[in-house]
Amino acid sequence: MDGAIAEPLGADDPQDIGSFKIIGLLGVGGMGEVYLGASDKGYAAVKRVRPRLVSSERFEREVGILYRAPAGVAPRVLASDGTAERPWFATEYVPGLTVDEAVRLRGPLPADALWLLLAEAATHLSAVHTSEIVHRDIKPGNVMLVRDGVKLIDFGIARAADQARLTKSGGSYGTQGFSAPEQQAGDGDVDAPADVYALGALVLYAASGRTPGVVPDVEPLRAVDAGLAAVVGSCLATGPEARPTAGEVAEAARAHLPVPPPVWPSEVMSRITSRRAFAATPVGKLETVPPPDQDADPTPGTAPPSTALPRHPRARRLLLPAAAVLALGAVAAFVLFPSASRQDDAAHPSDRKPVAGATRTPSASPSRSASPTTGPGRPTPTAPAGRDTAAPPSTSSARSPSRPAATTASPPAATRVTSRSIDGINGGDDPAQVEGSEADTSWVGDNATCSAWLDDNGSGELAGVLNTSLNQSCGAELHRSDGIAHTFRASWGAAKTNFISDVGHTMWICVWNASDRSDEQCSAHFAMNGNTPVKQ
Repeated sequence: MDGAIAEPLGADDPQDIGSFKIIGLLGVGGMGEVYLGASDKGYAAVKRVRPRLVSSERFEREVGILYRAPAGVAPRVLASDGTAERPWFATEYVPGLTVDEAVRLRGPLPADALWLLLAEAATHLSAVHTSEIVHRDIKPGNVMLVRDGVKLIDFGIARAADQARLTKSGGSYGTQGFSAPEQQAGDGDVDAPADVYALGALVLYAASGRTPGVVPDVEPLRAVDAGLAAVVGSCLATGPEARPTAGEVAEAARAHLPVPPPVWPSEVMSRITSRRAFAATPVGKLETVPPPDQDADPTPGTAPPSTALPRHPRARRLLLPAAAVLALGAVAAFVLFPSASRQDDAAHPSDRKPVAGATRTPSASPSRSASPTTGPGRPTPTAPAGRDTAAPPSTSSARSPSRPAATTASPPAATRVTSRSIDGINGGDDPAQVEGSEADTSWVGDNATCSAWLDDNGSGELAGVLNTSLNQSCGAELHRSDGIAHTFRASWGAAKTNFISDVGHTMWICVWNASDRSDEQCSAHFAMNGNTPVKQ
């Protein structure tokens, strides 16, 4: 077994993404890289995408659907930033290995493991479909085997019932060999039966190690287990209406499992155990070799090392426990709204001020910027996560360089709102909190499950803060009376927006439990009297 958890970082890899210290490379794909990240709360899989290949719509869609996925089905969202030069999101690190990796490790899976795979994956798909989400890319690399079952990953082309079509009619999508006929035909409105088809193809692959053809052949599987072949064959029916539901498949599969149910083959369980051991290693006990310093000048009188021999970009060692990791292609996150135009003007670095007690992260790289997120759609003026419905700010807030006046003045840049993850903090412990601006959802004992308030920087600007407690995922929306509405989320700790001017406007903030916006609560409205916020 490979003794490294991840590939070492090269000179071009980041050292930090957001609040995560990057300690290794987990994988590289056509859409970007997945890094192993570490924070004071543990490990994370941090996916950084290439914006030229991944549209903002697809990025927001994937993160938003992950946030809405039922508990336990997919990795938990931790943080994200869709406004960074290289957008990124992070999910919890879950030790396990994909079906593809398991088959490469030990060959085709035995019949009892195939029944277990079918039962677990179908159960998760049933939960996803009940939430009105269709994955649309179930394949060996997107189903992960873990100690207690499976996880579904990479919701990049998934679609929720309330989301606009991402792919255009007439073009196929998904993965060859695992895409249903209606997907291959370019039907943009494929539904849950397409996932059931892919599930059948997944089991065929796990049983043989070969990608199914355009017309899948279940006969080899029939020789292994006739009952399993019958269930899988029904999943692979050409017509969507002829396929069973994921719930029906799960029920049929569980009827064939012994009590207690089987576990994964020994080779697979050994790999999972090793990865769980790594996940249990405290972050502070890891030893890593620092990445090359690109800014350092060579010692005078000596030639740079690269002049002698070219250095492979990933030649540096990463010293970690003997275990291996799988990155989850899956982050506080976005639930989509009808699109509003994206504002491309960067926020002033001075706007990014943490709440007292929060850990300030370095800002040398654009990828370290704040984490914007969004909540469920609603009739009030809103925008996709990381985007804001914005009106131009008042001219008093515009800054012009000292130069002769032009004959035609350029319009002021639109106000841009971003948000980022910070350490959790109670409103009463935040010295910048605007008195009387806190809004809370339901209370459990002395704790509000979700709280939000406004912060004041003393310069006529306000920011929104969202704090979570009791392991509750929360959403918030910062409003300004000229139409700005920035939605962001947090699944642990807290999140905070940058400061924006409240001069000539009023501002307020609303908060809700992420799973149910019906309990939304909003603060009072505040306007500026000089540089002092006053309740309206």
